[in-house]
Amino acid sequence: MASTSFGIDFNLNPMKHTRKSIATILALVYGIVAYTQDLDKSYVNKTVNKIIDVIDKNYIIPELKTEVISDISANLEQGKYHNLPDHKSLAKTLTRDLKESSGDFHLYVVAKASDVEEKTSPVRQMRRMSPDPKAFENLLSYTILEGNIAYLKIPLFAPLEYIKEDLDAFLETTLSADAIIVDVRDCPGGSGETLAYLAGGIVAKETHLTTYYSKTEQQSLYTPKTKFGPINDKKEVFVLTNGNTGSAAEGFAFYLQQIGRVTVVGAPSAGGGRSNEFFPIDDVLDLSVSTRTSVTPNGKQFQGVGVQPAVFTPENNALKQAQILALQSLQEKSPEQKPLYKNLLKEIGKDRMKYQRGDKQNITKTVLGYLENFFENNTEEMLKYLHPQLAKRGISKKRGESALFFQDMEMDELKAMLERKPAFPMEKQQNKVEIQDVFFNSASVKVTTGYPGRMEWIEYIHLFKLNGEWKIANILWDYFPRKNQKTK
Repeated sequence: MASTSFGIDFNLNPMKHTRKSIATILALVYGIVAYTQDLDKSYVNKTVNKIIDVIDKNYIIPELKTEVISDISANLEQGKYHNLPDHKSLAKTLTRDLKESSGDFHLYVVAKASDVEEKTSPVRQMRRMSPDPKAFENLLSYTILEGNIAYLKIPLFAPLEYIKEDLDAFLETTLSADAIIVDVRDCPGGSGETLAYLAGGIVAKETHLTTYYSKTEQQSLYTPKTKFGPINDKKEVFVLTNGNTGSAAEGFAFYLQQIGRVTVVGAPSAGGGRSNEFFPIDDVLDLSVSTRTSVTPNGKQFQGVGVQPAVFTPENNALKQAQILALQSLQEKSPEQKPLYKNLLKEIGKDRMKYQRGDKQNITKTVLGYLENFFENNTEEMLKYLHPQLAKRGISKKRGESALFFQDMEMDELKAMLERKPAFPMEKQQNKVEIQDVFFNSASVKVTTGYPGRMEWIEYIHLFKLNGEWKIANILWDYFPRKNQKTK
């Protein structure tokens, strides 16, 4: 029998954590007690075959299921899971292989931890049919920041029945606040019901967030009507994310982002867009399996790609960045309070509203690196300057037609273009780079480029800096309107 599904990601970019965080995550995923009994071959065969059977019967994506089963079966036949010293090692090895084969954060094996850890860990209690309410006490933290901004840190979307009182207490503080920040950095996920309830506190009316699809049914998720929503509906709301924001926490940011209700600040999230259930394999091992997919009313998903922030910034700067954005917005809306907000911005944004020495040169170098290698068809060199999740879009028209259309160019299309178009040497290129704005770790650039005398266009480029390196995140192009100019 499967336990209740709340959609938690245990495996979210652990290399980005401090040593303490790494230890915590490994303890949660693999258990803190090493089971010292030797695992004999017959036990391993029986266990892995049961895991394969559970995946076969329950996994939501048929094509991935076939590939995963094939890979795990081959590994078992080759003896990869034999001679492992304990359950923790078996869980770790299987988890790595399941994730590599599927790319699914929700497909993994977990070994039970000590009795104390199982009882006190909120994340582990989420897997139980009857969680211990004490595990969720004092889970949330909230306060009012300078500028009358309500701030909530939510480390886990625990079952609503256990944290509703605390959520209501936070939402009460938002009623008199001027802006709201919800921090879901390092939050692995949790309950969809809790997600919807918190979202209901910032939207005016019942809102369709997403629809879950399983093998046998579909279920829509709506925000409930709350007394808080109509009051908070017009307030600026910022959601902070990072690479360890997973599952339901991503859903909270993504669903509200899709309806234009929140501004997401930080780094892209993990991309765990499916919902999981836990299946007991034996007394020690449990298997997490994705059993539902999630699709928003506008047909969008975040599985595999994560939530893309509107404002990219290092995760340790996200809160300051959101505060600055909130204060700037409030300053525009309340001119009479301009001196107050100006002073707060000056205090909060000290040394953060200035770019570092050398940034402008590096931004220009990044943009030219992209452009020059694009024209010369140096695909690998060009990709060094682009973020893997680049959004490249523009206004185009087909040959011989006057009607314009909006073109969304995928990364594979960009690569294919470089393979088929003739190279344009650097000495003939005319690339004009104008830096419009630099704000700490983000920048906006206007480029005038193209094939001189034949086809020229403008590109508006957004860049961000992580780990001291500038990358291009967004490109929007538009062609100059010239007679007989080709646009394809």
